[in-house]
Amino acid sequence: MDPEIELKRICAEHQGIFKHEPTKVNGPSGSLIHISKYSLAIPYQQHRITIVYDYGNSDTATFKIHLKQHPKQVKFKIKTVDHLSRFLQFKKHRYSISCSNSILKNSIKASVRKHQLDDLFENTAFELHSTGQHKKDIYEIFSVFSLKYSSHAESAADLLNFHKALIRSCSR
Repeated sequence: MDPEIELKRICAEHQGIFKHEPTKVNGPSGSLIHISKYSLAIPYQQHRITIVYDYGNSDTATFKIHLKQHPKQVKFKIKTVDHLSRFLQFKKHRYSISCSNSILKNSIKASVRKHQLDDLFENTAFELHSTGQHKKDIYEIFSVFSLKYSSHAESAADLLNFHKALIRSCSR
């Protein structure tokens, strides 16, 4: 699946703003490296989800969401366990969720299953690092992951829906 077509479709479906910045930079031995950066701004519940897919440079995607702070918001962290560590440490799951609030932690676990991220964790090289934390006068949800897994374009809608679920969970 072509990532540009899928990201444009998602953006249109959610009345978002889509930008594509193709560039070429000098590579080794006089070659040119093609870089494509796709930026999406998706409105959701009076918030903006800023998404950047960077192909050719860092081959990563980021999701950034700023929420209004309220006292019940707590820090959380979601991270994957790489294949080698999983085998060496006999880890059952490929991801872990750290959060002091058990209700939020269970909500995140349910969202991981609902949006099929657990399948991505188990069956692909998908590696996610996501945090929710207070920064100055906002609460920021920030996620970053490598695009070096086979279904990166097909999973874009599930990842957006997962982040929408994070907004709902962290806004309660």
